Amino acid sequence: MKRAFKKYPGWVWQVYHARRQSCLGAQSNAAHRALGPRASLDLKWPAPLLITGTQNMGALSSRVLLDFPSTTRATTEKCMLEMHGCIFETRCTSCAHIQREYTPILCAGALANAEATVPVEQLPRCGGPGCTSNRYGRCGGLQHPGVVRFGEVPMHMGEIAKRMNWRDPLLLVGTSATVRVNPHVCFRADDLPRVPRPASPRR
Repeated sequence: MKRAFKKYPGWVWQVYHARRQSCLGAQSNAAHRALGPRASLDLKWPAPLLITGTQNMGALSSRVLLDFPSTTRATTEKCMLEMHGCIFETRCTSCAHIQREYTPILCAGALANAEATVPVEQLPRCGGPGCTSNRYGRCGGLQHPGVVRFGEVPMHMGEIAKRMNWRDPLLLVGTSATVRVNPHVCFRADDLPRVPRPASPRR
C-alpha cells in the first residue's frame, strides 16, 4: 500500500474513502466504552497514568472520549495510543501536518464513481481545496490517510515499550496475538496466567 500511494494515490484514496464511510457507521460497543476511558484514570503518585494501546484504526475507543469534558479529554487522548493510526486522520505528504476529521465527506471525488480512480486534483489537500500558502497545515500538499500501511513501522512503539517498563498489569483484549506487534508488546507477560475464552456452545 505504501508503494501504491506513490504510484496510484487516487486509487488508494478510493479504497480508504470506502473504509472511512464504513467506520463512520460503526458504533462503539460496551468493550470500547469500558476500555477507552480507562486511560483517564490518574492513579496515586508515583504510579503513572494508565494507557490504552489499540490496533483499531476505526477510532471506536477514542470516539468514546468525545463525550468527555474538554479538559479531561485532552489528558485522556494523550494516553490513547493508536498503533495502526486512525482512518479519520490525514497526514500531509509535504509538511507532515496531521489532522483528524469526522465529517462524512472528505474525498468528494470518490463519490462520483466508486469503481473509478479519483483524479489527483480532486484528492484532499493540506488546508483545504485551493490552499497554497506554503505554511504548515495550509501548504496545499497532497494528504494521505493517517493509517499505518504495509511496510511501515507501527506508531508509538517507542512510547509503548517505555511505558511497559513502568507497569505491572497488562490487559490484552480482543487479539489473536499472531500479528508481529502484539507478541513484541506482550513478550514480557509469557509467564503470566491466561484466561481463555470459553468455547462457544454448538448449535
